[in-house]
Amino acid sequence: MVEKKEKVLKGLVKAVFSGDYITITKTTKVSGTTEHNVYLASIQAPKVGSSTRVEEPFAFEAREFLRELIIGRKAEFTNDYNYGGRDYGTLVVDGKNYNLLIVE
Repeated sequence: MVEKKEKVLKGLVKAVFSGDYITITKTTKVSGTTEHNVYLASIQAPKVGSSTRVEEPFAFEAREFLRELIIGRKAEFTNDYNYGGRDYGTLVVDGKNYNLLIVE
């Protein structure tokens, strides 16, 4: 079941795991630093290899393309929906929609 909810998360991009999966850190005086693992909606990047999975073609290039552009930068993530316990949404850095940029 898809749960529809919209919220905006603002923070710094801490890690890029693949071309569609990142970690954003948010620091507040009240709760300190929190990390949020998020997925880009409507994007399906090639899967990065692991000990149990063969890496798909261009997975490394997709991850590095995104990493070089956004790592350590201020980001705004609009949560479009939650599916299977994962948050999917739109990533905006410096006024650019990275969901669209990746497809272009």
